[in-house]
Formats: sequence, C-alpha cells, structure tokens
Amino acid sequence: MSYATIADIEGVLMRPLDTRETEYVQPMLDYVEAVIFERVRSAMGRAHESQNYRNIVAHVEAAA
Repeated sequence: MSYATIADIEGVLMRPLDTRETEYVQPMLDYVEAVIFERVRSAMGRAHESQNYRNIVAHVEAAA
C-alpha cells in the first residue's frame, strides 16, 4: 500500500481528480511505491520510522 493518497495527488495536480482518473490511482501508486522501494531498499523502514521521510515518499509517489 502506498503512502500517497488521492488527496496528495490532487494537491500535486492542484485540481480534483475526476471519476475516471480515480480508477487508475491506486494501481499507479502501488507501481511507483514498488519502484521507489526497489531502488532505495531502506525507504520502507525509514518511512515507518520518520514522519518527515514518510511525507517525502508520499509526495514523490503523488508527483510520479
């Protein structure tokens, strides 16, 4: 499960998502999270330990 939410994505885009877009959000976020954690193996542990790091991961997921 990703750290980013629909609200995070809407914040990055600066607009609400429409119904059609929301269908694709979670699969896309899951993919982005897998890529992040494959590249930075320590990211999951760091995100669990630090709210600041968790916020960074959520923003990167939403922006991707």
